[in-house]
Amino acid sequence: MKKKNIAVILDQPEKTGGGFTHSINFCKDIQKKNKDENLVFHFYCFNNQNYKNLKKNNIPTKIIKYTFFNLFIKKIMMTLYGNNFIKLFGLSYFEKELIKDKIDLIFFTHPASESVLLRKLNFIYTLWDMCHIDHPEFPEIKYNREYISRENIYQLSCSTSVGILVESNFTKDEIIKRYNIDEKKIKKINLYYNKFENTKNSPTKKIENLIKNDYFFYPAQFWAHKNHIFIIKALKNLRDEYKKKANVIFTGSNMGNKDFVLEMVKSFNLEDQVFFLDFVSNDDLFHLYKNTRALLMPTYFGPTNIPPIEAIEMNIPIIYSNNKYVKEQFENATYQLDLDNVDSLVEVLLKFDEKKENKDEKLKHYEKIKQKLSCDKNFEILETMIKEFVYKKGDSWKNDKIYS
Repeated sequence: MKKKNIAVILDQPEKTGGGFTHSINFCKDIQKKNKDENLVFHFYCFNNQNYKNLKKNNIPTKIIKYTFFNLFIKKIMMTLYGNNFIKLFGLSYFEKELIKDKIDLIFFTHPASESVLLRKLNFIYTLWDMCHIDHPEFPEIKYNREYISRENIYQLSCSTSVGILVESNFTKDEIIKRYNIDEKKIKKINLYYNKFENTKNSPTKKIENLIKNDYFFYPAQFWAHKNHIFIIKALKNLRDEYKKKANVIFTGSNMGNKDFVLEMVKSFNLEDQVFFLDFVSNDDLFHLYKNTRALLMPTYFGPTNIPPIEAIEMNIPIIYSNNKYVKEQFENATYQLDLDNVDSLVEVLLKFDEKKENKDEKLKHYEKIKQKLSCDKNFEILETMIKEFVYKKGDSWKNDKIYS
């Protein structure tokens, strides 16, 4: 049987958090589990940091480096991709590089935009959610025409891909309904997450004093949809109405909303209860989970998020949004928040304060959920999708010879 070259694309900066965690672990899984000598996986990234991360995991990787001119042309092509004028530019620099390497199929480990520029090479797409449609009002979706950009890229990518990987049945149903995609084309996998193997026994000085006291923990980038403000308002109500305090630690990169959160903390005089850390290492993340009273996550976006899965791995209670899709993942294992009612969080915090949270009732569901969210079959699902294409339809032409 003829060897087939598969390009695996990692284009998630480490500081994106969950997106990077999923992508890097999928790359590691591919490298570890592929036993078919006729499937040759080639790993690609676009920056030095990802190259170092892949190399650290013994994954041989090639950087596709854009010159200023190539980036300029890419920007023009991204503007014109829905227009026939794009043909005047020929193949994208990205696609030319992969054709030089005799790639037969591309696998995007994340919702990439490069997919819409492909003219010869076929690809498998990853789509995590459709939250731009559910919540178009947030600035990260509203500003700079991000809604239109996502909608166009997702619709075209789903339509022209040979397969789509999603992480929930909810997203699968949404893609079928909104983009009229054949159900057979979409396969569900599970999110990869940190299992905190080989972590250091002691925390760094950066966090060692913070974790000595009781606290709730929210690891999330500072996007508006992550809803840090919900927590700030609940802490104020808890203090003003019940004369009680709770500490919260936030970790995550600033994606535009951190200054507003800091402003609200100051205006409510909560500086002694709310603590801010930027992006933290896996070692420190482990200790922040290990010592917290509970994970706190009032996000608007879903259906899948990595922190609750990591909390289950660490056997920690989860205080989570009661969004319509949470039950698919977590059944009755979370303390649910009504995001229209700040007092729903106040009530949960009071239960923890009075030792009435009955966490054993929640934790007893964890083992079953762990099994359901296992990533053990992810590579098998991807491999089957690849083989169905490259050894059937994909053998009917040669990418570097026709349709130039």
